[in-house]
Amino acid sequence: MHRECHMAAAGSLRPGLSTGEVVASARRGHRPRKLSPAQEAALVAYIATHPDITLARLQTRLAAEHGVRLSNGTMWDAVDRLGLSFKKTLRAAEQRRPDVALRRRIWQAAQPFLDPECLVFLDATGLSTKMIRLYGRRRAASA
Repeated sequence: MHRECHMAAAGSLRPGLSTGEVVASARRGHRPRKLSPAQEAALVAYIATHPDITLARLQTRLAAEHGVRLSNGTMWDAVDRLGLSFKKTLRAAEQRRPDVALRRRIWQAAQPFLDPECLVFLDATGLSTKMIRLYGRRRAASA
């Protein structure tokens, strides 16, 4: 009985043994890419003009313009394969806007004239915006 089960399992794993047929399985090799070369080029061009775009917005854009829906992992793999990465900078992108730059210069020019006794400093090292409770207890509603 044990030998028959073993042979049956071996036969189902290697169907070509009984027929002598030697054909590559369709499941072998790499998965085909989800994006065509033209779509990959469009993705690279868009990221070049919008370097701070998120993967979620890229997914939305690909779906809207090219009809391609990608999972988060596939989107990440595509961006990584294209040699693109998202690096945070030490300066916020808003600082390059002329209106923000002007207000920063005004603030920096006014700092020497501030009275240090009137300044309040907050220590926010342990602060998290995710500290709000999502669940709580209450009395069950009366029927």
